[in-house]
Amino acid sequence: MRILLLLICLFVGGVVTAQNAFDERLKAKFTDEQLHQLKAKSPQVLAYWEFYLDHAYTVSPAPEGKDISDLKVVEYSDAKSFNILSTEMHMLRSSNQYFRVANTGELFILLSNDSFTEKFNSQRQ
Repeated sequence: MRILLLLICLFVGGVVTAQNAFDERLKAKFTDEQLHQLKAKSPQVLAYWEFYLDHAYTVSPAPEGKDISDLKVVEYSDAKSFNILSTEMHMLRSSNQYFRVANTGELFILLSNDSFTEKFNSQRQ
C-alpha cells in the first residue's frame, strides 16, 4: 500500500512539474499565466520564444584587424545566463545587427528576423 501511495505521489508531482516546465528567462517577457496559455493554446509560439532565447544571436571573436570600437555595447557577466528578452534589442526584418561585447574582443550578432525564422523552421523539420 505504501509503495502504491508513493508511486501516485511521484506521478502527480511529475505531472505538476512538467506543466510548469518553462525556461525562467521567458518571465522577462511573459507572466506565468501567459506562459500557461501559450502552452495550452499556442505551443508553437512558446516553442518559438524558447528557441529565440538561445538562437536569436551568435557571439564570435571579432574579425582580425577589424575595429569594432564604434559599435554599440552589450554587457553581461555570464554568457550562459544571458537573457536577450531582458534587453532592449529587437530584430530587424532583413539585416543582422552587430554589437561589441563589453571588455572582450567578441562580436555579438543579433540575427535578422528573416534569418532567425529560417533557422527556427529548419530545426522543426
